[in-house]
Amino acid sequence: CCLAFRQRPLFLLQLNHHTAVNDKKMRSYASNNNHLSSRVESLFDTLINRSKIHRKKCGAKVKRELCRDFVSVIMGVRPAFMLDYAPLLCKEDVELMCKELNEELFLVRSSRSNGGEGVHLKVCTVLDTVVLVTIGGGDESFSASSHDIKEMPILVNLDEEQAGSRRLEPSELVVITACRAKVASNSRANIDETDLGDGVVKIPPQTFVGWMLGYPILYYYGLNKEENEEWSARVAARKLSLCSLVKIECIDDKNEVMYGFTYPESLNEDALIKETLKSWMDGIQKQKQQYAIGLSVRVTHCRPSPVAL
Repeated sequence: CCLAFRQRPLFLLQLNHHTAVNDKKMRSYASNNNHLSSRVESLFDTLINRSKIHRKKCGAKVKRELCRDFVSVIMGVRPAFMLDYAPLLCKEDVELMCKELNEELFLVRSSRSNGGEGVHLKVCTVLDTVVLVTIGGGDESFSASSHDIKEMPILVNLDEEQAGSRRLEPSELVVITACRAKVASNSRANIDETDLGDGVVKIPPQTFVGWMLGYPILYYYGLNKEENEEWSARVAARKLSLCSLVKIECIDDKNEVMYGFTYPESLNEDALIKETLKSWMDGIQKQKQQYAIGLSVRVTHCRPSPVAL
């Protein structure tokens, strides 16, 4: 659910004050990044000229954002992106782009320790509505047991009178990692209601989408058996709109937002929130060193903005 925020002043957390960046590595990454961006943009132009994609669907702004998102996923800076800013583009258009990129480009994630490995772009959907672009490669296997529980995202539980944080339960991890495995092993996978759990354990679709996008903090609400899922989601969104929120955005070296997430401001002193944010910030710092890319974090405090649901 999209919320309109009334925002207080911003501030930036620069993450490179104490890190010496290798100039040669920075230039190499920037060169590869610019070359890939140009190639992706050129491919979009070719598809439009071939009338494979209608020109009106892919204006300059949409094309620029798509190029940025494709490159960030290809280079391994983020695990996936969601097509939520180009309503004229459909899943089939994005699948065509991925197909052409997979066929015409030799896609390499420079982060692979073995010196580089091909990357396969995939399109998946959640409940046949949310379109995500992610990657598959040599690291398809994913299981809860293979990951440190402290590396897992945490949940902000909207079922409580006052939102609180908690870790994923083992049974929830089983469901959510099985969904991830389905996406990894199948092209054009769709995560449906049965994939998201049964009557005992149920993962809200918004929670799974946040997981796929790599958010460290996810929102969770229980699905009341006496209420349908849509109603539960509307109640949760209404409750969230009444909270003061902290919005955290990852900014690239062109001052563009790569992705962002929020959590209730009331949880600023929550130990689990603090631990999770520190771990996420450490991950950003590692990405900066690994890819020699300029990343910063922008934090915005958002006052409550009730919405009519």
